[in-house]
Amino acid sequence: MKTPQRIGFAATAILLAASPVVFALDYYDFPAELQSVLDEHLAELEEQGGVSIAGRVTFADGRKIFGGHDVMVNIHAGTDHAVRIHPGGWFVAEKVMKASAAGSGRRVTARAFEYESLDQRVKIRRNEITYLNLELKRLNPRLGGTIEGIVVNHDEVGVQGATVRLRFQGASSRDEPADAYETEQEGKFVFKGLPAGEYSLVASKRGMAYDRKLVSVERGKAQEVELYVSPPIEVSIDYVYQSDGSRGFTDGGIQTGTVSWTYGRHGLDFSDGKVEGYEPDDLRDLELRQKEDVLSFAIFYSKGGNGVYDAGDVPFADVTEARKHGYQSRNITVLEDHVYVVKTFEGHYAKLIVKEIRY
Repeated sequence: MKTPQRIGFAATAILLAASPVVFALDYYDFPAELQSVLDEHLAELEEQGGVSIAGRVTFADGRKIFGGHDVMVNIHAGTDHAVRIHPGGWFVAEKVMKASAAGSGRRVTARAFEYESLDQRVKIRRNEITYLNLELKRLNPRLGGTIEGIVVNHDEVGVQGATVRLRFQGASSRDEPADAYETEQEGKFVFKGLPAGEYSLVASKRGMAYDRKLVSVERGKAQEVELYVSPPIEVSIDYVYQSDGSRGFTDGGIQTGTVSWTYGRHGLDFSDGKVEGYEPDDLRDLELRQKEDVLSFAIFYSKGGNGVYDAGDVPFADVTEARKHGYQSRNITVLEDHVYVVKTFEGHYAKLIVKEIRY
């Protein structure tokens, strides 16, 4: 196992060059329970290489941090990596990352409601743990941004009693800061005193399909947003599944059936010679999604060859063979009486016809 090194000072100095350095962090500053996690990372770094991130985030006004509900830290190194926040603001990356994440000019962001957002460049070292010391300063409420808007239904009427949830946009780890507002009589809502940055807004109400929008907030400015909730749509479809890898839909391993989907997290998985519905922890081929009053099919996991295409408003029996090419991994609008052809992750084929769409 690699011996812990006091190597945190250089990383901290680079990160906080534009602000006062409270103190440099290294292995020995961490609580004992997190030192055991650091030991695991050090052993993996010594054996396989890569990079790891650890550190502490604090509030300059001394307010205590109990976990991820208080503050959110993300490392932007190729992709967006979130870290889990422990009591006291201590954090360690969930896992050792690939060596390609190392380098200068990587970004770290730290965000919390009522505090100035931190977004600075860092140097991530290869084959060792990079220690970061972060501090957020209290936001002057007069300099905060505002998001205000309205939640409406399909008749463009304001919806009272809808819940609008506000979160920082970005990868999250277990817990994350969030705020919520219940709409007033005319469907209006407002969030004030927000630090600048990207936010995710989700409007929901029991028995209605939710709406989500991304909003960019600037310092001291207001953004207006309209969110739309609609009745959930139910879809009834017939399918034919070709499980032997051939492209024909007339013979050879044919399975047929009917399924009904209602708005929500639903989908179909064609694998292992059977057809299964949505299973949260498993890969699946096709998902049904609703955006306002529009439905779409989406490929859950694309490996380059699988996908879906719209064969058009044609008799179901007339689609006797799947195409070799032309499958799409992007969303495709769901239309009644249209036939859709799916190439599965395993290289099998299925066709679907949407028989009914109703509220």
